[in-house]
Amino acid sequence: TTDAAGNLYVTGSTNFFLDGAGDIYVTGYTDDDLDGYTNHGVDDLFLTKYDGTGNKLWTVLWGSTASELVFAMTVDASGNSFITGSTNGAVDGFVPMGMIDAFLVKFDASGSRQWTRMWGTPDEEEGRGIALDITGNVYVTGFTIGTMPTQTHFGEQDAFLTSHTVDGVFNWTSQWGSSQNDIGLGVVFNNNLVHVTGLASEVIDARPFLGMTDIFLSSFNLNGSKSRTMMWGTSTAEQGNGIVVDPTGWLFIVGTTEGALDGRPNNGLFDIFLKFIPL
Repeated sequence: TTDAAGNLYVTGSTNFFLDGAGDIYVTGYTDDDLDGYTNHGVDDLFLTKYDGTGNKLWTVLWGSTASELVFAMTVDASGNSFITGSTNGAVDGFVPMGMIDAFLVKFDASGSRQWTRMWGTPDEEEGRGIALDITGNVYVTGFTIGTMPTQTHFGEQDAFLTSHTVDGVFNWTSQWGSSQNDIGLGVVFNNNLVHVTGLASEVIDARPFLGMTDIFLSSFNLNGSKSRTMMWGTSTAEQGNGIVVDPTGWLFIVGTTEGALDGRPNNGLFDIFLKFIPL
C-alpha cells in the first residue's frame, strides 16, 4: 500500500494495515517464539505495530496449544485491531465446536486483547475476510462445511457472513452457496449494505454459472438478509479475493482468472483482474 506522501509499504506477512496516523499493523502466524514472547502451541497469531518511520512499538503473540492461522485484519479509527482466521485449539475460554473453528479477536491500540470470539459447527469453518461499518460492527466472511445455527447447508462448502458489535456481541450469521464449494474471501461495507466476494463452484441464487469456479458478489442488508447476488467468469477458473469501495460508490473487486474475463485476453496461466462495479 501507499501512504499520503507516496511512500510504498511492502510486507511478507499474512496481512497489514496502514492507519491514518501513519502507523503500520502487521499480522500473521508463527511456529516459534517472537520478540521475547513464548509460542503457546503449534502456530500462534502475531500482531506487531510500527510507527511511520519503522520503529517497532509492540508485539503480541496469541494462541492455544494447537494451531491458529490468520487470514484477514482491519483496524478502526481508534487503533483497535480486528483479526480473523481459524483455530483447532481451546483459547480464552472457548473450546472448538468441531475440527476447525473460525475466530475473531480484538486488540486495542496498545496491543491489549479486548475480547475473543469463536464459532463453528462439528465440521470446519475459517474466517477469510473482515470489514467494519460506520457504527463499529464487525463483519467476517469465510466458509463452513457444516450447518450454522438457524441456517441451511447448501453444498460441500458454503460461504458465510457473521456480524458482531464493536464489543463482540453476536448479531447474526448468514450462510449461502451452491451445491458445490463456495468461499467468501473479501468483504466491504458501503451505504448500509455489506458486500461479499469470493468463489463459487456452481449456480448461486439462480445466477448463470460459466466455468470451473466463478466470481460472486453477494450483498446483504444490515439485518443479515441477502439483497442480491451477481456472478462472472469464463469457462475456466476465477475467484474474487478482495473488495473495496471508493468515495463515489464504485466497487472494485480484485482476484485471479485463468480465462479471457470480460473479453480481455489472458496473458498466462493465472492473470490478475480488477473489476469495477457501479452501485
